[in-house]
Amino acid sequence: MLDTLDRLTPGSFPPIRRQSLQAPQVNLGYLCNQQCQHCHVDAGPRRTENMDATTIDLVIAKLEELRIEVLALQGGLKLCEVRSAFLRRNH
Repeated sequence: MLDTLDRLTPGSFPPIRRQSLQAPQVNLGYLCNQQCQHCHVDAGPRRTENMDATTIDLVIAKLEELRIEVLALQGGLKLCEVRSAFLRRNH
């Protein structure tokens, strides 16, 4: 592993400041009907990890609590299920 500690020391680059949360990204699972080389989460048809309904409800509740208006969803096949559940809940 490359040692990067020296890159964290103060320099001439302006400090990075965290702003308010505006558009969080939620990965719903790794099961996908495709296995793309460019996928940054290594999803595919052999993966079995998916977010369960209880966790999805917690995510939605937290978004409402924080008044988040934009959410980026990703996650292969699970995305279709969550989209359907969200639409039923809110319409």
